[in-house]
Amino acid sequence: MESKNMMYHYTKSVLIKAFVIAFFSLTASGILVGTAQAADPKLTIRDSGLSVQYVSQSIPDPIRIEAGKTQTVTVRFKNTGTQPLLSLNAHKDGYKHVSAYTMEPRDRNSAFKGSNWLSAKQTASIVKDTKPGEIAELAIQLTAPTTPGTYKEEFYLAAENWSWIKGGYFYFDITVVPASSAAPLPAVSTPPPGSDAVASPVAESKPVARIITQKAKEVTVHGGDAVPFILVYRNKGGQPWRNYTLHAAPSASLASVGSDISFADTNWQGSTTVKTQEKLVTPEEIFREEFTFRAPSQKGDYVLSFFLASDGSEIEGSQTHVNVHVTENAPYNYAPPTFSTDTSVTPPSVRLSAEPRIRVGLAAEGSTVQIVSYDDDYRIYDIDNEVGLLPKSSIAIITHTGDGYILRAAGITYTSAAYFRFVPVNNPHAVFTVMKGLKDRKVAWVGPSEFLRYRGAYEFRIGQVDNELYVVNDVLLEDYVEGIAETGKGIASEAVKANLVAARTYAYTSRGKYPFFDVLGSTYDQLYLGDDVSKYLVDVKSAAKATRGQMVTYQGTVVMTPYFGNSDGKTRSWSSVWGGSEKSWLVSIVAKYDAGRSRFGHGVGMSQRDAALRAKNDGWTSDQLLTYYYSGTQVETMYR
Repeated sequence: MESKNMMYHYTKSVLIKAFVIAFFSLTASGILVGTAQAADPKLTIRDSGLSVQYVSQSIPDPIRIEAGKTQTVTVRFKNTGTQPLLSLNAHKDGYKHVSAYTMEPRDRNSAFKGSNWLSAKQTASIVKDTKPGEIAELAIQLTAPTTPGTYKEEFYLAAENWSWIKGGYFYFDITVVPASSAAPLPAVSTPPPGSDAVASPVAESKPVARIITQKAKEVTVHGGDAVPFILVYRNKGGQPWRNYTLHAAPSASLASVGSDISFADTNWQGSTTVKTQEKLVTPEEIFREEFTFRAPSQKGDYVLSFFLASDGSEIEGSQTHVNVHVTENAPYNYAPPTFSTDTSVTPPSVRLSAEPRIRVGLAAEGSTVQIVSYDDDYRIYDIDNEVGLLPKSSIAIITHTGDGYILRAAGITYTSAAYFRFVPVNNPHAVFTVMKGLKDRKVAWVGPSEFLRYRGAYEFRIGQVDNELYVVNDVLLEDYVEGIAETGKGIASEAVKANLVAARTYAYTSRGKYPFFDVLGSTYDQLYLGDDVSKYLVDVKSAAKATRGQMVTYQGTVVMTPYFGNSDGKTRSWSSVWGGSEKSWLVSIVAKYDAGRSRFGHGVGMSQRDAALRAKNDGWTSDQLLTYYYSGTQVETMYR
């Protein structure tokens, strides 16, 4: 396996909260009523030219409305498609006009129907026609029900009688509060002159704030990026504040990693303390805070919360959240800011909420592949749109034509200008076999197999840079680790475990390395031979299960863990081989069992030969091996 530097490009955008889109049925009479079960949120995009990206809403969540009162929220979307978004105001026939329909369950009658809605399940239309690249506005009147409480209203954009709109899902978090009372305040009695009685003071009200607006609800960035942010608050309590502190509180969402996730920028006062203001804030005063936070270094989805405190106590109503989507790991030389005298609250430990997936590129030969699964049926997608079902034991023949792809399967022919994706219906570990089309995968020292069997989902695609064809295996990370053939036969089990932890970590930190997959299935990254590995390298499967979810971390962050065959008695540092800044966990160390040998491999990280002999002769455990070759690190379980 070899480690390679990657180029990173900085991008920022605001994304809509993720929504899974899989299946959709249209009625003959109209688009959005009727045919699916009420609890079924699955939709299909009929017109690929209709696409939007969420930008903002005029009132941030949670939206606070008094019972029975009305609030208008304007939601803004960028038209990212190739077709205009039409307004009912300009097209009275209503065909293809864009509005939002209720979801979860679909087509339910909303308790918040306002006077400008078209029905209890359909909002008003967008304000005006919106060309591609322009911003569409959808003004939604929300009339609160009479019952106070917290509500979540979910919607999806549609072009009337035509198609759902890609990216059109959004929701509101709404808090309905009791209607305000006009009753007068009780009088405070005054004791008569000369009396020993003392007037009872009115109890001092606790500090209360309301978030007026924030710059964004969601941001999409690369690891380590600086993200400018703005929060606007109002003092809603009855007393002034003598001071206030803005705190940050990271928490996990989806697939976030690391035991010390840092959002702190260099100008923060601590790892969770943004700033402190020693100034008076009077009741109803509005104030604004501008600052910068840093995206976590590892690819994943995170939630960052902010709240205010005054005189050491949290201010009620001040908490707000931003979803942070990190699409690429930070550059290798990125180090989060540290604070030598940090008295702020330590961020909570963060782990992956579920086993991640890895996308592996397997080089193809020729323009056609033939693939079959004897384990499960596979759903067929044209990108994200479900187009059919490949029954178990049926062969899929996929051909790249130069302009797109042709799929012949189960007696039906499909075409796609993009690519086809195949996903097992019932078993995410289902095995498929590439009967024809892979470049030679034979590795004699592993075993006599052709290594054509792999688990999970698959695609057949042409490279965006090299114009080479690949079968892309989208697989659960543990299934991938069980298919790695980087250890020889008869190796001490602790060395095999160490190698697989390093391999798992390497794969995880390599996500996003290539345009549409994460690692190559060859020694350019890691030799991955799929399901048949367990037949010949019998220790690999048991070692993978024994170390499930374990990765190498440095100061709480999952880090790159290269490894190689053997050194000449000393490993090499990162910068001495690949240049750039030093990596504190990848420094030169003694590999005593390699002394006198010629180096085989790049020399950075763990020497497989030295590790195997330390495990065999010295009784070292996998954790001892990993923390020796990767200096100052820990081995942590990131998911169960």
